[in-house]
Amino acid sequence: MELRFCAVCEKNKKACQFATGICKACYKRKKQRATGVKERPKWTKEGRVNYHKRYYRNNKSIICDRVSKWKEKNYDKVLKAAKEYRKNSKEVMRPKRRELSAKRRARKQSATIGKFRKELIDFYQKCPEGMHVDHIIPIAGKEVCGLHVPWNLQYLSPEENRKKSNKVLPQ
Repeated sequence: MELRFCAVCEKNKKACQFATGICKACYKRKKQRATGVKERPKWTKEGRVNYHKRYYRNNKSIICDRVSKWKEKNYDKVLKAAKEYRKNSKEVMRPKRRELSAKRRARKQSATIGKFRKELIDFYQKCPEGMHVDHIIPIAGKEVCGLHVPWNLQYLSPEENRKKSNKVLPQ
């Protein structure tokens, strides 16, 4: 192991630690003083997270396009991963599904007027095969909330019902 003497810090150091006639550490300090440019600080976890958030915000459309193209090319992988996720997270998802179902039942219950229960049951029983029962004015709409009563119900095909979602369609 060859040692060399640094004239600035006056220490013997390994030869591999020398850039020129002085050690690398002293060379960096000398260069910083001369140029006034400080060495880039090391990344902290918080700094890295903030950088990636800013990058995503500034390049969101490019990133989304790249991801959607990848998903199109790797459709089988995406399906397999989704299936695996559902299989492995049943215990995690079950309470969440129960909670959402309970909230929906509670909204429906509070939007129902008691004297129309028999007519509502009759309306649901008369629903044609392959059709969905839909609220004309949604129970949990964004702008308006309707009631769970017979005159607020209609039969829609599954495709139309999914398109309508919880919006009020113009008459």
